[in-house]
Amino acid sequence: NRNRNTGSFILVDEQTNETAAAGMLV
Repeated sequence: NRNRNTGSFILVDEQTNETAAAGMLV
């Protein structure tokens, strides 16, 4: 399940790198 969340963050990374960083921390 964690892999699925990571994929979502990667997609967001394209829109906003900041969101990707926040997701990594979480």
